[in-house]
Amino acid sequence: ISQVYAATGSYAEAIEYYAAAISMDPNYSEYYNERGNIFLHLGRLEEARADYLTAIELSPPYFEVFTNLGQCCRRMGAMAEAIDSYTRALDLQPDQTLALLGRAKAHEELGYVDAAIADYTAALNYDATQWEAIASRGVMHYEAGDLEASLADFNRAIDLNPSHADLYQNRATVLAHLGRYRDAANDMQTALVFNPL
Repeated sequence: ISQVYAATGSYAEAIEYYAAAISMDPNYSEYYNERGNIFLHLGRLEEARADYLTAIELSPPYFEVFTNLGQCCRRMGAMAEAIDSYTRALDLQPDQTLALLGRAKAHEELGYVDAAIADYTAALNYDATQWEAIASRGVMHYEAGDLEASLADFNRAIDLNPSHADLYQNRATVLAHLGRYRDAANDMQTALVFNPL
């Protein structure tokens, strides 16, 4: 019943039924993980974190709950804890793009440029069509001073999503630093077409 309510967006009822299920079987990890996902969706981050930690205590390790905890901690601004959680998830299931991307963003928030690039690259090895990850890696390459790699990423991101204004603005910045001012101006004009002031 909880899962049906959650699937239909009736979150208060879903939480109520998860509480009932937990009262009948308080040692079943998945109930806490699933209720934590509802709390996370609702932005009730402290409650989500508490449920994920309880789920971890009650069960042998499984990657989903550590990924969920990572997502929660990152939204709370607890980047170091998020990185630890994502890393634990990836130790259990290395091919998780969600955990790789989450850890990359947490590394990015903390200014760990090389680590962020490595995680974005690993995620893209599993799915090379994620234009947002490509663009984020492009920003990191720019921060690292690798303008050619940054430009290549923004070119690819624009190929995948040619109507996103921010991609043209970011590429214009790179082009300007490369001395390609005419191309940079063209990109800024294109950006204004997609996002007029």
